[in-house]
Amino acid sequence: MTNSITQQRDCKYELIRVLSIFFIVCNHTSGIIPLEDPIHQYLSPLLLLSQTGVALFFFLSGRFALRKILNTDEEYKTFYFKKAIYLILPIVFYMILQTTLKHFRTYGITLDGLASTIISDILFDHVKTHFWFVTVLVGNILIAPFMAKAINELTKNMALVFVGLGILHNTIFAYSPYFTGVEYVWTFPFAQWSIYFYIGGCIDKIITTPRDKKIAIILGVIGVCIITLKTLFFSYQKYLHDLMPSFTFFSIMIYILLQGINADAWSAKAKKIIYFLGKRSFGIYLVHMIAILGVVRIFPEQWNELPVVLFYLINVLLAFICSIILSYLADIIILNPIQNLLVRLRGKKE
Repeated sequence: MTNSITQQRDCKYELIRVLSIFFIVCNHTSGIIPLEDPIHQYLSPLLLLSQTGVALFFFLSGRFALRKILNTDEEYKTFYFKKAIYLILPIVFYMILQTTLKHFRTYGITLDGLASTIISDILFDHVKTHFWFVTVLVGNILIAPFMAKAINELTKNMALVFVGLGILHNTIFAYSPYFTGVEYVWTFPFAQWSIYFYIGGCIDKIITTPRDKKIAIILGVIGVCIITLKTLFFSYQKYLHDLMPSFTFFSIMIYILLQGINADAWSAKAKKIIYFLGKRSFGIYLVHMIAILGVVRIFPEQWNELPVVLFYLINVLLAFICSIILSYLADIIILNPIQNLLVRLRGKKE
């Protein structure tokens, strides 16, 4: 089979990319609202939707990464070179930036112990922050050229079984502590959050008819009902918003519904904005926690007296705008010059 399933990114998927990162900012900004505040009940539908942001990001990453087939040694060299400078370099840069800011905030403007802290954070401690996402993403991206060949050959039923095995593993993993009182330690290489990456690569093979779409939406509605009931009436909520199948099917439903948006019919100016934000989305993700914490700190104290919903929405918008600006400045001032230099150096060596 050839690259027939490879498709160019279009405005519809760039819009989903923008919405996914906006959802993530909404979700992480919700930490400013005390959990005991009754406003959480009114914001719960928005917050539940916002929690699908990471899943959507994984879906899109898998969709595009698992559709490009590489055939020659030169294509593999180019692929890994690009991932080194356009994926790993920005990740390391923002990890160092966040560690440095945290170090300065804790110990003052001093370099003592900074280098060892940076190494420790990159290798381990950053997995406790929003950078956990890239610790899952990078490995899957790096093996994508090999997995793409396999995914490309799957039939509809094969893709359904492949994805089903990952969801089944996550189901057992998520519910074992509740039913048995112990953690499930068996492993499956395409489970945990990685299954969302591979769902993104397989979903267009699985959902091919209007009937398939209806079934997926029904499962999503059932999923959101289960999540809501568990939130209201059950004490066991571990993995409720990540690995439980109810959340997986809810996220798939949101992804399918967003695919139905006809963004290509929008005005040229609107599409230009979407493409700009879509291009910035990964950088926005990497820097958004710095922006969120920064926005909270610069708020005048009297702003805390604003209605909670208004205070929350202002934080979200400011954090999102700041993330766009910071990622753009980091690109044009630091990352792009380094990336362009490395590209030129590679060209000279060849």
